[in-house]
Amino acid sequence: MTNAALQRDYTVIIDRSSSMSTEDVNGRSRWAAAQEGVEGLARKIATLDADGFDLYTFATTFKRYENVTPERVTQIFTESEPNGSTQLDTVLADALKHYSAKGKPATIIVVTDGAPNDQAAVVKVIVDASKKEPNGENLAIQFLQIG
Repeated sequence: MTNAALQRDYTVIIDRSSSMSTEDVNGRSRWAAAQEGVEGLARKIATLDADGFDLYTFATTFKRYENVTPERVTQIFTESEPNGSTQLDTVLADALKHYSAKGKPATIIVVTDGAPNDQAAVVKVIVDASKKEPNGENLAIQFLQIG
């Protein structure tokens, strides 16, 4: 593990749109598969980001949780359920706003099962953020496909 990895903030954005209730992942719902994956991811992030990470759940609207620990992930999934559409651009813009305010390198991981409502708006959010980023190593956005 590099020292640079320990200097990053991590944010996980989880799709909780209606389609996440589809049961096509080894007989389980995409939501259940996402929970299992994010719980494992949270354990790894905990070794890299000691003060916890930000976690968002999103559909038509989003909710932000700060300083999340692996133990909190299960509770967040239990409190949430798939419902609504895939409004990714607004939640991603909020995560990028918080990244900019902190001034630390960051990795944003988006867990989703499909295309956002407005793909062009998502591209615009990412392009705008990259134009503001003088060092390409400071910001990473990764997409993990479920289902």
